[in-house]
Amino acid sequence: MKVRVPPTASQLEETGRRAKHITAWRGPCTIVERLSATTYSAVDDTSQRRYERSIANLLPYRAKRAKVNADAAYSPTYSEPFAEDELIAVRDEPAGPIYLARIMYVDPTEIRVHYYGCTEIALANATFKPCWHTQLTNDILLSVEVPESYGARPRDNPDPHVEYSGRLQLKDLHTVLVARKLELTKANKLRFRSIRALAPVNDQIFRFER
Repeated sequence: MKVRVPPTASQLEETGRRAKHITAWRGPCTIVERLSATTYSAVDDTSQRRYERSIANLLPYRAKRAKVNADAAYSPTYSEPFAEDELIAVRDEPAGPIYLARIMYVDPTEIRVHYYGCTEIALANATFKPCWHTQLTNDILLSVEVPESYGARPRDNPDPHVEYSGRLQLKDLHTVLVARKLELTKANKLRFRSIRALAPVNDQIFRFER
């Protein structure tokens, strides 16, 4: 993220320039705490200075070079290669809601992911479980354990549960990838660093109905 830091009167006097001609944004910064529904605390990654800002004074940080902030975007040239079992946050389309997904396999042009879901609004309390569905319906089942019907032969169960999965083209990932290397606890809750990474987009994470 980057935060708005308006120039001081002394800075304006020293430069002799108007406020609108001086850069008022600093970054990259890391969101470290959500103070209210619209206010966050952020720390400058370089100076370690702490700022408290409303969401109106926060913007996504866009690195000048793809190699900087690589975990927040994907570049085939600079980003660390994806690995099986990596947990990511991704949108189904650039303006769509955000889903957690576990990478099932990687090939030279795409990755296949198994989507996870939750029902809890509060991110710190949310339990993320793998999504399953039957091939004849789109009804989603959230279950840590593999459903009993998973993998059953057609003659035993004509509509067994399978992973609710998707294929993501590597060439398009920079438009939908939100976060990488997320971690869950044994209770399938996000670890603190993952909560912090997703805090700015908490309201955009898709929740299933209870």
